Amino acid sequence: MSITNPFEPQTIGQALDVLPNRFSRVGQMNIFDRRPIATTTVTVIMRKGRLVLLNPVARSGPRQEQNRTLKNSITFDIPTFKFGDVITPEDIQNVVRFAPGPLQAEQVADAEARRLQSVRDTHDETFEFFRLAALKGQIVDPLGNLMYNLFDAFSIQKKIIYMDLDNPLTDITDHTSAITDHIATELKGETSDGGVHVMCGKDMRRKINRHPSRTKWLEQHPDAASLLAKSRDIGDPNAMRTTYVDGVMFEENTEQFENINGETLIPIETNRGYAFPTGTTEMFPEYDAPANRMDTVNVAPNEEIFVSYEDLKHDKGIDLDTESNKLPLCTAPRLLIELRAEAA
Repeated sequence: MSITNPFEPQTIGQALDVLPNRFSRVGQMNIFDRRPIATTTVTVIMRKGRLVLLNPVARSGPRQEQNRTLKNSITFDIPTFKFGDVITPEDIQNVVRFAPGPLQAEQVADAEARRLQSVRDTHDETFEFFRLAALKGQIVDPLGNLMYNLFDAFSIQKKIIYMDLDNPLTDITDHTSAITDHIATELKGETSDGGVHVMCGKDMRRKINRHPSRTKWLEQHPDAASLLAKSRDIGDPNAMRTTYVDGVMFEENTEQFENINGETLIPIETNRGYAFPTGTTEMFPEYDAPANRMDTVNVAPNEEIFVSYEDLKHDKGIDLDTESNKLPLCTAPRLLIELRAEAA
């Protein structure tokens, strides 16, 4: 039986769009604000202590007068990610479709949908890795190469707090006060909903959870029961992995990734934490640039992932080609704080 491809070129992209996104934790939190742009670079400037974003303009468009005084400008290249796959008759022939009811042969549409979901998952995992890097203020690629140190780029001294969590006499609330005070002072032109979140490693979060000073703080807090219940909310995707202390939410993040060399990458070190304010408006932009295709030149992309396909010669299969161009940034690294479990 001959099976023909049921998708037109524009339809296969729509098929990808309706597949569910499988974001990891940072993606679920919607910290980053997606901003499609028509260029492959984005420029940020510092003005009166605030970061002001320049809007991309067409080559023949009007100039922006503020461009004449870009004394503290930083231009970021948006990285490109490409991923491909091939579907051949051997992938489908004699394969039973995984579906309830009578046994049915696998169809081309089923194989395409499955491969497209796999492609989407691969891109999403890459996005998550770069978002975590932006929360730390250092954009590092999966091979360990430093792309951008945001603290150096903006001439900012990174704030580091040593929590000395192995010391039972340490008062954790002194450190949480230092965190919230620093953020309140450095907000300047940025806004926040008042929350402070910490992505931290397993050892740090559990040391905080068991520390005598947190126990003492809970005993004195009128809403201790509700705070404990919040950490055990079964609707929380990270239930039992959060610890709240004096205005700061510590969340255990154990996400692991694998690069092309098979090496395991753990962005959040076990004895480290990275604090940032929540509910900001300009702090975490995420730029999507056009794909390297003739029909997308100088056009802001509607979707995060561009998908195209073509038939192999002699009807031997289908070649799937995908591309994304994404850069999550932190434009206010002065508000990022690195926490260390050890003493200074």
